Amino acid sequence: MSGIPSEKRRHCKQRLGHFCSTRRVRALAFCALVFCTCSTMLDDVRNAGKKPAEPENVTIKSYSVGDVLLADGTIVPYNAEDLTFADDQKKNAVGVLYSIDENGTPRGWLGIYNSAENGGVGRYRWAKRSTISYSTKIESIKCKPSDSGGGTANTATFEGDTDGSDNWQEIGEIDTEGIKNAEENYPAFHYANTYGETYNLPKNYKTGWYMPSLAELCYVYRNIALLNKVIKALGGVELTDDFYWSSSQSEHDYFAWGVSFLGGYVFDGYSKGDCFYVCCVRSFSK
Repeated sequence: MSGIPSEKRRHCKQRLGHFCSTRRVRALAFCALVFCTCSTMLDDVRNAGKKPAEPENVTIKSYSVGDVLLADGTIVPYNAEDLTFADDQKKNAVGVLYSIDENGTPRGWLGIYNSAENGGVGRYRWAKRSTISYSTKIESIKCKPSDSGGGTANTATFEGDTDGSDNWQEIGEIDTEGIKNAEENYPAFHYANTYGETYNLPKNYKTGWYMPSLAELCYVYRNIALLNKVIKALGGVELTDDFYWSSSQSEHDYFAWGVSFLGGYVFDGYSKGDCFYVCCVRSFSK
């Protein structure tokens, strides 16, 4: 660059350096892009047909009819091959999982005791004849089966109120005075309401028990053989081959639904003033 003034020579060198530097960066960037693209394509080929990795720290819970709930919230899985329980498990057993729906969701817990423990003394009226509820068709607690009669507890589907957990509250809405003396006026409901106290259950499970709806009672019946095996192993009171009340109103004013556990007979031909056995359930999440 002889003959070119020194100031221009410096300017030319700076521009030439910048040009070379820019070309070098662009070349390196292009090479990096090609490398990454090729690496990605190679990974896709290697991983073709492979199952995606399972997410970490994901616990999938599954339940079975016959699982046992203990007082501390622990659930003992049902084991058909070994129905023996340690003494502390028997002492702290609260309920048995009585049914699971078609989606695998537990329906609830069945108490390991029922009123059949007391023989004939354990039969209770749904409602005393002098109460308002006895002669009232309580629309909010009606549960209608698709069929009734012998064996239908195994196959019936249900419409209306299938959740019995609030049926006692519904009765209270129409008979505010009568429920104040539930032991006399609504003995079957009183048995369910005081179940936790009667059997000295721990604080968390003293309340929340209720007389099942017709649907819930049928679900209990469908698994009665398995449930009785677990209850017997726990030292509880097995469900007997007799008639059990549900908390569901029938289509007729003076009648409520019940199920005979001898053959699964779904029946609403007994008046609310008749006396039958009671079993208790509670929601799975409570």
